[in-house]
Amino acid sequence: MNLAVVRRIACLIVGLGWGAPVRSAEALTADHPIAIRLGHEPGTAVIAQQRGGVLIVVDYERGTVLRTLGRFTTLTAFDALAPDQLLVAADDPPRLAIVSAASGSATARDIVWPERPTAVRVSAGGDQVAILHREARSVACLATKTLHADSLDRSLIRTVKLPFQPGVCLWLKDERHLLVADAYGGRLAVIETLTGQVASARTIPGHNITGLALAPAGDRVYLTQQILHGGTSTTYDDIHWGQALTNVVRILAVADLMHPTADLAADDIVLRLGETGRATGDPAALVLRDDGMLVVALAGVNELAVDRGTGLEWKRVAVGARPTAVTLTHDGQRALVANTLDNTLSVVRLANMGVVGRTISLGPTPARTAADRGERLFFDARLSHDGWMSCHSCHPGGHTNGQVVDNFSDGTDYTAKRVLSLRGVRETAPYAWDGRFPTLAEQVRHSVTSTMQGDPISEEQVHDLVAFLETLSAPKRVRDESDPALIAAGKAVFERHACGQCHAGPTYTTPATYDVGLADERGQRLFNPPSLRGVNFADRFLHDARVDQLEDVFLVQQHQLFTPLKDAERRGLIAFLRSL
Repeated sequence: MNLAVVRRIACLIVGLGWGAPVRSAEALTADHPIAIRLGHEPGTAVIAQQRGGVLIVVDYERGTVLRTLGRFTTLTAFDALAPDQLLVAADDPPRLAIVSAASGSATARDIVWPERPTAVRVSAGGDQVAILHREARSVACLATKTLHADSLDRSLIRTVKLPFQPGVCLWLKDERHLLVADAYGGRLAVIETLTGQVASARTIPGHNITGLALAPAGDRVYLTQQILHGGTSTTYDDIHWGQALTNVVRILAVADLMHPTADLAADDIVLRLGETGRATGDPAALVLRDDGMLVVALAGVNELAVDRGTGLEWKRVAVGARPTAVTLTHDGQRALVANTLDNTLSVVRLANMGVVGRTISLGPTPARTAADRGERLFFDARLSHDGWMSCHSCHPGGHTNGQVVDNFSDGTDYTAKRVLSLRGVRETAPYAWDGRFPTLAEQVRHSVTSTMQGDPISEEQVHDLVAFLETLSAPKRVRDESDPALIAAGKAVFERHACGQCHAGPTYTTPATYDVGLADERGQRLFNPPSLRGVNFADRFLHDARVDQLEDVFLVQQHQLFTPLKDAERRGLIAFLRSL
């Protein structure tokens, strides 16, 4: 694309002032496509660019970028609110916006939002909206007309608290129920949106539930996920034969999901993705055609998988770097694939099970920094043996899948440990549960060759991966309604029991190892304390994840307490820890 064309497109960008054109070519720079919807004009699609915060309208028939809409600091999600209107979720600051998708115009209504919106989903009928807040563990359900009112009546918003951090969601066929999936682990919840109640909360084996699709009849849900198998280790053989981690499409009966105690396993179907010698790390979005054809983005190996619905004849097609979002054209004959890490759109013809017909550049991207190159490595399953897993597989989005695995990072065999979060990892050396790695570079080298059973990577790649990991900030504190006096009292309990000896502020960890009265299967008793920052976002605790509730660390385990806590002391301590 020449500079004149770039300048013409740049003049179409509308800033957050809603009406002022952005005239510099530099302002057009945007990449990381993360979501895609068909446009209201024939032959067009709208793609959300996370970085640069714009929506790009593409003519996929001609392979051209038509225009850009909106301008946000960071765009997190969007959906079609009406044929010519888009509902956009953005951050810094948290907000929603209604953007017109009409040709030649880009207007919007800006709505300040109390929590960071991480996903939005409009019901098929267009009369309801679900807004997910990952960090706040909640979903807001509201009528579409509420967003169009002159002023937002927050009393009409039903906020539903969840026992996990929501990642993706799906409206069920009756449009009165919303299925919400855990962003990291294997939990699912069905919400009655008109009452704001959780009708059912279930758990399936595995983690990284990334794609959700509803069968045309509305009776089954298809989801992509990974399964880190318990009782195995990341040995070469276990990785090679897919016994450590597998990538699958799981099919569940909607009736079972909606029933709080139904046996999900009794009627589920699991379609394995990949095979020995050619695995399929990190399956992402999926779509289901009316005739049963399945189309799955294989984000870790830069491919699209197509199957006629049996799970027995997958055909894989190479696309761009980290395909994460997929939609079908109106006639169902092509799949449009957004490739997050090379800023392209692949147009795949589905006849004969998939052929790439066109790759469309979504615009200029800046020169890649070391952290950008490291990001590509972090999400690349090809670093592992046969492509079974990436760093993201166990650390989704840099966090943790909450699973327990023996990955040989503590120098012993068959001693499974909880996967630690990488959020804020730059400030929490040393690394591994026993603190054996003084630097991130040493941990990275070990992880690739021992945990992932991949070939050694170059020193430049190690440097780049470390550069990316160092960009992962500690979890942000969310808006907390806890009593400040209770938090202050909890801090006093923390200090009185000398918790800061191991968990010293401001990182709430220390470099040493300590005997805290626990031992692993080999008798190892010395552990480096994990940082307590962001403990509010954790779901399992202690080295072997023996505790599911933060309260039980003290109530059941009596973890490092001089004396048992009174109820008021424990409530205060929990409030303080959750505030970090």
